[in-house]
Amino acid sequence: MNLAPEANLALMRLGWEDEIPSVGWGDLHALGFDEAGLKPHPAHALLALARALGLSLSEAGAWTQQVLAAARPARLWPQGALYLAVVEDTSPGVRAVQAAREQLEAVYAEPVSVHTLGLTRSPVKTHALAQTGARVLTHWAQVARALQAWGCP
Repeated sequence: MNLAPEANLALMRLGWEDEIPSVGWGDLHALGFDEAGLKPHPAHALLALARALGLSLSEAGAWTQQVLAAARPARLWPQGALYLAVVEDTSPGVRAVQAAREQLEAVYAEPVSVHTLGLTRSPVKTHALAQTGARVLTHWAQVARALQAWGCP
């Protein structure tokens, strides 16, 4: 999960920082991803992927640095089987995921499948998300149904 600084603070206040793997702006800065401060940058999505697949924040940072350097770090998923379902509320976030997919495909020389959902009620954001190719929905219940239809638990 890629979070704004206030979301990271909320997780810490609730004592959930070890329960929900996350990557926020402060994490990007602390790991030395200063150039990634603004989306779209693949570091956001790569760090979130590595955290979702069980790496600690420092391990995810090292793995992401290697992927960005095209150094081909250890694969975190079975060969040929990376399918991502992404829910985003901003078009730069979607473009960051698309850039990460391109980087992963180049580094591992295999396709990466990405299903992208936009979640917003804003007409302006709806238009921007639709331009990225995301399927735009307005309610979390719709997102849950779409993810289930794609085979996500």
